[in-house]
Amino acid sequence: YREWENWLKGGNPHLLVTFESECATQHPESVFIMPLHPLVKQAAMSFDTRHRVITALKAKSNNVPVGRYEFAIYQWQFHGIREDLVLRPVASSEIVTAHLSGLLEKAEDAPTDERGGVSPEWDDLDAQHYRLWSEARTKHRQRTQELAEYRRESLATSHRARISLLEEQLKQTNNEKIQKMRQSQIAAAEADYARRIQDLDIAMERADVTAGAVAYGVLFVEGVE
Repeated sequence: YREWENWLKGGNPHLLVTFESECATQHPESVFIMPLHPLVKQAAMSFDTRHRVITALKAKSNNVPVGRYEFAIYQWQFHGIREDLVLRPVASSEIVTAHLSGLLEKAEDAPTDERGGVSPEWDDLDAQHYRLWSEARTKHRQRTQELAEYRRESLATSHRARISLLEEQLKQTNNEKIQKMRQSQIAAAEADYARRIQDLDIAMERADVTAGAVAYGVLFVEGVE
């Protein structure tokens, strides 16, 4: 980010870029453009995400019934003590949902003449996703609370032991300079403990799962001959 910011503020109108890791290794002076680069994020934000982006794919499998299925990919971002980001696929059939990741991995573009003219309905998918998201959100908050309580107790135990040691060291010395040093260490330990507890409280308040649709599509499943 700092390098990108420096180039934006600089006067050089040219920028060497590459999309290949091997090239970036061979030419360290170039900018390696990957999904997390600020330029890519800015480009992604320029798209109008208020309209659904729908794709049509086909895949072969004997694990699910042959047919036409609507699907959606949602992004879940977990906030709290442990941050995480996952993609949650949902299909119009629970059987397909269980195999959707594997089906999409080997899927191909469906020919235009196979797509049909029926406009898919997404309300059922959104409702199904809402139930899954609601359950995940409740479980995440419970896990965050349990983890916070465990870490709080662990911090309290280690803090008591640390303070007890410093106070004992303070009692055992008559040197004024060492006494001041021990008192400073005790104050620093108390401040560090208070900060860590405050971080846990903030993480508890932030415990949530935010969700957003990434893509919608129709999947045509054919049997394997």
